Amino acid sequence: NYPVLYSLNQKDNSLELTLYGIETTNEDGRKSPNYKYIYTQTAPIMGYDAYYDNNNLIFRIAKVPEIKDIEYPLKDITIFIDPGHGGSENGAIGPTRTAEKDVNLAIGRYLKTILENEGANVIISRIDDHQIGLYDRVQMAKDNNAIISLSIHNNALPNGKNPYLQPG
Repeated sequence: NYPVLYSLNQKDNSLELTLYGIETTNEDGRKSPNYKYIYTQTAPIMGYDAYYDNNNLIFRIAKVPEIKDIEYPLKDITIFIDPGHGGSENGAIGPTRTAEKDVNLAIGRYLKTILENEGANVIISRIDDHQIGLYDRVQMAKDNNAIISLSIHNNALPNGKNPYLQPG
């Protein structure tokens, strides 16, 4: 009758759900303070979402996408691209003083074109230099029912480090 804390643990083709504070009796007659349930399917689980809708815990399990058109294998597949950082969040700064946010955006826009040419329905979190909150980015992917989500980031080495040498 009310939402409870829960955890999910994914392993290949199963999800283990633990509901905390829900007392149960084990098969051997001992009491347990938590309830565990294991959901199993024959194919690997490609991802999942869990959330409360009022007092109901809802699971959405992603299935392997079905290829509908051999020439355009990504047709009807929604892909979310998230070029990291933006606005006042520069991210790493490269040796030429290029901000990571700009490199991420260029890669994201280029990737969007490539994927659309392959038939994918592509949603991109930003097409210009503005800041988007982390939760807003996740919500955009969920609102558009994206089955693939790509977050684009680039790192930079500290000044004076040689990228061709092993660390240490």
